[in-house]
Amino acid sequence: MRRRTVAILFVLLVALQPSSAQKFYRVSRLPFSTGSYWESAPALLDNALVYNSNRTESSFIQYITEDNRSFTNIFIVRQDEDGDWGSPEIFTEKINSNFDDGPVTFAQDGQLMCFHQAYVASLGMSGRRTNPNGGLFFSRNVDGTWTDPEPFEHNDYDFSYYTPFLTEDGMTLYFSANLEDALGDFDIYVSYNVNDQWTTPENLGENVNTENRDWFPFQHSSGRLYFSSDGHDRIGGFDIFYCNDINGEFGEAIKVQPPLNSGADDMAIIMSDDFSEGYFVSNRVGGTPDIYSFTSSFPKFDFSRPIQKNRFCFRLRENSLDTIDYSIFDYEWVINDTLTIEGHDIKYCFPGPGDYQLSFNVTNKLADTVMYDVASLFLQLQLVEQLVITAPDTVHVNEQVTFDSGETYLPNFDIDGFYWDFGDGMKGSGRTAINMYTYPGKFRVVLGVEERVRNRRFEPERIAVYKDIVVLPEE
Repeated sequence: MRRRTVAILFVLLVALQPSSAQKFYRVSRLPFSTGSYWESAPALLDNALVYNSNRTESSFIQYITEDNRSFTNIFIVRQDEDGDWGSPEIFTEKINSNFDDGPVTFAQDGQLMCFHQAYVASLGMSGRRTNPNGGLFFSRNVDGTWTDPEPFEHNDYDFSYYTPFLTEDGMTLYFSANLEDALGDFDIYVSYNVNDQWTTPENLGENVNTENRDWFPFQHSSGRLYFSSDGHDRIGGFDIFYCNDINGEFGEAIKVQPPLNSGADDMAIIMSDDFSEGYFVSNRVGGTPDIYSFTSSFPKFDFSRPIQKNRFCFRLRENSLDTIDYSIFDYEWVINDTLTIEGHDIKYCFPGPGDYQLSFNVTNKLADTVMYDVASLFLQLQLVEQLVITAPDTVHVNEQVTFDSGETYLPNFDIDGFYWDFGDGMKGSGRTAINMYTYPGKFRVVLGVEERVRNRRFEPERIAVYKDIVVLPEE
């Protein structure tokens, strides 16, 4: 995804306890979204967005639903090299009907499409469609032309199959439906393509689904399942949630924080692999659903390195002596004229940075004489100039973990801010930060700092280190 033009900026002014990736997002309504029509369910296709809308087009006959709403169609809007959006157009007449079409999802590099479409049914009075249900259909791009739609083999006229999402390989299909075993009005289901046949849809269960409506599944490349619900604990009407994939099972639903969620309806999120940008739908301005983009305001740290250990332990050995004979001679090292350590070949760990004067003395036990300063050495020990992450190496799921940068030593770097990337999509800021991992695994925690720049003409310098931690299952 490329950086999008910002039209409307929402700033979140909340404390980071615990950490939240969403704090670092800028949100803007896309310019082609209008206050007159619904725009919903964005899907990426190359440099374009394909989405759902009930905007009117004079090229086909208009019908309305029982609640006097225009039926939806599938539109496409392209973005040029400068990031400017063009005008929306009907995606393809091949799958355009007089009733509800879309949402849509793409897989296999955009060559496979699955979309919702109203079942063929009779019309009631005044051209209103009497059957509200619809199913899922597939189409393939063959030489630039979409094939005739083929129905999902589990479609059923008595139920509605809605908001599909295909994984990139096209072998897993998530969707929402009001089937008989649904916990609520609409539940999210999954079906797998096995030997060119789709398995019987499986309800994703109560961690995902509620007694109300659960829509718009989207599986991130990390395995997380994002979706929209008006049944979980929420800020507004519909909110965006996610469940982590834990050994093939989805964990408890976690609410996405503002500004992606608001007091309005928020849904249909899609995002890049690195969580840095994406799109979602909200009616927070103007009352009708609009498509918004979000981009990360988190500083980008292109390179990070492991934390180096401060080297304060040394082997002290004097190699200039002709012979070593403990029966005749005693040997000792003297540090700063205060600490005496017996031996010729010793290991010693200095207490920390500082200046150290080392002397090596030899005592002739037979002659009862001492040879002072047979060897001498001056050591100037310094801390490694680096960022330092202080945190446990191993933690447990749902354990609150504090990450501290207090041992950082950067005397020649004017730090403007500390930024944390916890490796699970969550981010934080400040000298200390708190995170709580919700699923087990190995995570790379990155701590970066940005230089304070007093002249805006100069790009601030950024440096970063990382620390790997292991998250074990909950105790």
